[in-house]
Amino acid sequence: MRRKGHFASCTAASPRECSCELRRYKIGLFITLGVCIFQILGSVLSGSLALLTDSAHVFSDTVGYGISIFVAHKAKDHAEEDAFRLRYMRASGGLLILVLLFSLSESVYRLRAETVVVDGPLLTAFAVVGGLGNLLQIKVMEGGEYNHTSRVQMLHILTDLLGSVLVIITGIIVWYSGLVRADSVLSAILSLVLIWLTARMMLTPEDAHHH
Repeated sequence: MRRKGHFASCTAASPRECSCELRRYKIGLFITLGVCIFQILGSVLSGSLALLTDSAHVFSDTVGYGISIFVAHKAKDHAEEDAFRLRYMRASGGLLILVLLFSLSESVYRLRAETVVVDGPLLTAFAVVGGLGNLLQIKVMEGGEYNHTSRVQMLHILTDLLGSVLVIITGIIVWYSGLVRADSVLSAILSLVLIWLTARMMLTPEDAHHH
């Protein structure tokens, strides 16, 4: 029988031995939510579209943590756990694609605009803090056993970290060269890649998780 606060597939004798113990996921949820809000604020203050696009991906991870926590409390068995996860993953994935399509269209608009203002130092600073948040998530999640659920979540964290590194590089380019359109180019690239990854995850969830 499923125990409250554990995944249906959990067989650990105690929370100390539990590889899916939800404390890690709750901490991860608060970290990603904080990073997401911080990056949105940074996007507004710096004028960076790349930072806003990255925050959309971070928000999808926040939703992922929330789904994991919800599933652990509501699912009665392993099959229902998978069904809940798939249903909400596809719903959140569809919402993310809509946001990314908006970001892509805004990137194209900015590339064609005569004047674009992006604050390179601010962009870099906010992106660095976002990257530190990703590293903190890795530290939190690596405390558990490397199972199916943690593997998927770790993959999302690593793609977030990669996004943060790319935004940091873009911020430095804007800062030192004044090539503000680099921000729009990165935003367009991130949008296209994330749309592809999200669509793949929604259509073939098992393949996406195991490759």
